[in-house]
Amino acid sequence: MLTVNAQKENLNSNYDKNAYGEKVYIQLNNTFFNNQETIWFKVIVTSTFNHSLTDLSGIAYVELIDFDKKLISKKKIKLNNGIGEGFFSLTETLPEGRYLIRAYTKWDLNFDEDFIFKQYINIYGSRLKEKKEAIRDISISQTPLEDLHISANIFPRVLKADYKRAITVFLYTKERIDSVEIKPKKGNYKLNYTLSEDATNVKLKVKLKDTKLKNYNTKEESTFSKTIALNKEFLDLQFFPEGGKLITGLRSKVGFKSINYTGQGQKVSGIIVDNNDELITSFSSNKLGMGYMFLKPSHEKQYYGKVIGKDNVVYKYPLPKVELKGFVLNVVENNSFLRLDVSSNVENADSLSLKVKSRGRLLHGHTFKLQHKSYKVLIEKSRLPSGILKITLNHKGVPACERLFFNSVSNDFLRVSAETDYTSYNPRNKTNLTISVTDAKGQPVKASLSALIKEKQYESSQSNILSYFLLNSELRGAVEKPNHYFNDTNIYARRDLEALMLTQGWRNYIYHKNETKYAFNIKPETDLLVSGAIRRRINDKKIPNKPVDLTMLTFGKPKSVHTNTTDSLGRFSFNLSNQYADKLNFVIQTTDKKGIAKDYNIILDKTFKAPEIVYEEMENIQLPDSIIKPILDKITEKERTENAFNLSNNTIELDEVELTGYNLTPVREKVMKLYGKPDVVIDGKEMEEKEEGWMYGIYSILRFRYPDDIEIKSVFSSSLGSFDIAKVKEIYGFTFILIDGIPVKFHDYPSIPNIAPDQIKSFEIIKSTKRACALSQEVFGDCPPPCPPRKNPCTHAVINIITYSGKGFYGLTSSKGIFKGVLEGFSTKREFYAPKYDKIKDEDWEVPDVRSTVYWSPLLHTDTTGKSNIEFYNGDNIGDMKVIIEAITPDGKLGYFETKYTVEENLEK
Repeated sequence: MLTVNAQKENLNSNYDKNAYGEKVYIQLNNTFFNNQETIWFKVIVTSTFNHSLTDLSGIAYVELIDFDKKLISKKKIKLNNGIGEGFFSLTETLPEGRYLIRAYTKWDLNFDEDFIFKQYINIYGSRLKEKKEAIRDISISQTPLEDLHISANIFPRVLKADYKRAITVFLYTKERIDSVEIKPKKGNYKLNYTLSEDATNVKLKVKLKDTKLKNYNTKEESTFSKTIALNKEFLDLQFFPEGGKLITGLRSKVGFKSINYTGQGQKVSGIIVDNNDELITSFSSNKLGMGYMFLKPSHEKQYYGKVIGKDNVVYKYPLPKVELKGFVLNVVENNSFLRLDVSSNVENADSLSLKVKSRGRLLHGHTFKLQHKSYKVLIEKSRLPSGILKITLNHKGVPACERLFFNSVSNDFLRVSAETDYTSYNPRNKTNLTISVTDAKGQPVKASLSALIKEKQYESSQSNILSYFLLNSELRGAVEKPNHYFNDTNIYARRDLEALMLTQGWRNYIYHKNETKYAFNIKPETDLLVSGAIRRRINDKKIPNKPVDLTMLTFGKPKSVHTNTTDSLGRFSFNLSNQYADKLNFVIQTTDKKGIAKDYNIILDKTFKAPEIVYEEMENIQLPDSIIKPILDKITEKERTENAFNLSNNTIELDEVELTGYNLTPVREKVMKLYGKPDVVIDGKEMEEKEEGWMYGIYSILRFRYPDDIEIKSVFSSSLGSFDIAKVKEIYGFTFILIDGIPVKFHDYPSIPNIAPDQIKSFEIIKSTKRACALSQEVFGDCPPPCPPRKNPCTHAVINIITYSGKGFYGLTSSKGIFKGVLEGFSTKREFYAPKYDKIKDEDWEVPDVRSTVYWSPLLHTDTTGKSNIEFYNGDNIGDMKVIIEAITPDGKLGYFETKYTVEENLEK
C-alpha cells in the first residue's frame, strides 16, 4: 500500500476555469413571508477554490423574481471585503406564490449558471382578504379502458376581473406536456381530460389569452398552476454503483435513493434479489431515503431491489446492468486517512492514474500499475481541504471511474458559541447575547458575523453558511434538508454524507475533453463606474482634437462632484465610490481647457446584460397550512389594529378614480398626419410609477415593465460601438425614434436609453408607417434596407416620445455642453427596526408586536478577544426563539451555531 502527501496549496498550473469563479451566498431572515413584510439579507462573496472573501468584485446583484419569471426588484449591493447587506420591501400587491431570489457578480458571468445563487421563497397574502384559487373542484376517475380522467372547474376571473375570453390549460406529466383550449359555456369554464394510467402527478397551469390594454395599462400575463397527486403510493427507487458501473466479480459499494410522489426522499427498506428471485442482501435507508450496501455481482444475472408496499403489493426496481470488464473505485476513510482502492478484471491494465480535485483545483495526482489486479493508496485527510473532493481514475488518459467524497477536517472550522443572559424571558424583555468565536485550538478569531433571532417554530428550508459553501454550491440539483448533514446532534452525519455523495454525486462517467484553454471576457466590477466616450456633435465618428474636461454631478446620498479628462481615444471614466441611491440622477458638463462649455456627443458605455432567468417550477403554493396559519393570524391582528389607528371614525375610504383621454396637440396632429395614428399610448406618469429604484433610464423601464410592447436589443456600429435600441414587438422592420415629433439622428441613438422618465410626458407607438423611406433619409441619409424574408409582412414602426420641454432630443439638455442621465446606484441601506421597551407605557400594549424576526444584525464583527455583544427586546410572541450565528474569516474559515431561549406569557401584565 502506497502512502502519499497531497499538496494543499500553490498548484497554480492545475486550476480549472471554474476555480477562478466567485461563490455568492445569501443569508435570508426567512424563506416564507407575508406580502407586507421585509426580506432582510446578507451577501457573502468568496473565491471558489478556498472560500476566502473576494478581492475581485466590489458589487453584487440580488434579484427578486416571481413565478412568471418577471423581475420584481433588483438590488445593487456594495461589497466591503466581500460582504454586503440589503433588503426587499414587499407590497400587498404581490400575489401569493413561490418566488426566486438569485444573486451573482458581473465576474460570474464568465462561468456557467451554477455560479448564480438561487433560493426559492414563499410569499403569502393577508388573511383579511379571502383567497380563491383559479382551479377548483378537481375530480379524478378511471375510464373503462383504465385510463385516468381528470375534471375541474376553472375560474379565470380570480386572475383577472371581467375576463370573458377563452383560456388555455396546460397539463404536465412526467412523460408529456399537452394543452387544451377552453371556451366559456354560459360563463363557466370546465376542464375534461384523459391521462395515461401510469401518470403519477399532473400539473395544471391556467393561462389567460393575451390582452392588450392601451392608455395607462399594458398586458400582464396571468397564470395559475396546481399540482395534483394521482398515485400517493408511488415510489421511485434508483441504484448508483460507486465509481459508475457494476463489474462482474468485483465487490462494489452501491448507493440507493427512494423518492415519493412529491419528489422528496422517503425512508425505505427491502431486499436485493437476482433474476431467479434469490435473496442476495438487504438494504435500509435513512429518513431522507438514501443509503448504501455492498454487492459482488455477476454479468450472468440481473439484480432487483424488492420493496413490499401497501396491502403487500410487491414492487421491483432494476439495478444497472453488470458489465463484463472494467474498473471499480472504492473510497474508505478512517479518522486520519483516505484510502483509495482500485480493482479491475481487465487484462494488462496499464497507463493508470488517480487525480483528486477540490473546487476545480488539482490537489493530488500520480500514475501507477495494478499488482494482482488491485491497488491501494493512502492520503492524509488533514492535507486535503474540507468539502467535496472529486476523485477520478483514468485509464489511458480517459476517465474510467469517478466519484465524489466529502472530506471533513475539524481544524478547518471555527468554533462559534452564543449565550443569553437568561434562559427565559417575558414579552418585551431585553435580551443580552454574547457571541464567541475561536479557532480549533481555542484561540480568539476576528471574524465577520451575522446574528438572526426568530421564532423557532417557523423553521426555514434555507441552507446555512456551512451547508451552502460545502454542499449546495458543489452539487447539481437541490439538496434536500442540507442542514441535516451539519447538525451536531446527528450522530449519523458521516454515514448520511456518504450516501448523499454516492447518490446525488453519482458519476457514470461520459468522457468530455477538459477545457485547457479559456479566457475571461468579462472583467470584474470593482466599484460604481460611469464610463463612455466623447464624439463631435456634427461628426459622431470623429474624436475631438484636444482633450475634453468633464464635470459630473450626482444627486444621491451623499451628493458629489467628480472631474475627469478624456484620453487620446476620447474615453472617460468616473469612479462614484459611495453613491447610495436606487435611482441616481446625474449631470455631465463638457468644457475645453479654458472652462468654456462645449457641446459634444456623450456616449455612455452600456451596462452588461443580466443572465437569463431560469425558474424551476414546483407545486403551486396551497392555502396557508398549520405552520403558516399562526403567522398570518398574528399579522392579520396587527393589520386590523393598525387600520383602526390609521382611519378615524369620520374617515370614508373612496375608490380611486382615474380619468384618461388623448389630447390632440399640434405635435400629435402633425405626427398622425405624417406617420399614422398611435396604436399604444403610455402616459409618462405611469412610467414613473412603474420605475423601480434599481432601474436606470427609459430603456430599463421599457425592458422590464413593457416587454410585450417593446423589445430592447443590442446592436453594434463601427463608429458608435455597442449600444441598445428600442424595437416595437413583432415588427420586422426598423423602429424609428421621434422626440416631440422630430426624428432623432442615428448617431444620437446611443444616448436615448439614458433619458430620465420624469422628462417624458407621453410614449406613443405607431406600429406601421408608410413614410419609412422619408424617415430613414433623415435618420440615416438613405432608405431603410429591405426586411429579411419572413411570413409576416415587412413594416417599419415609429416611437414618438413627447417631452415636457417639447424641443426634441437636443431640448432634453437644458444648457450647452450639459448631459443629463440616470443610472443605478448602490442600493440604499436600511437598519432593521427593533423597538426599545426600556420605558414601556400601558397604551403601548394596545399595538401588538408580532415580529417573526425578532432581531437581525448582518454586519457584526468580533473584537480582539473573539467576542461580540448585542442586546435587543423581544416581541409579544410566546414560545422558543431560535438564535442563529454565522461566521466567516477573511481567509475563508466558516462557522455556524444555533441555540434557543424561551419567551413565556406574562401572567402579571
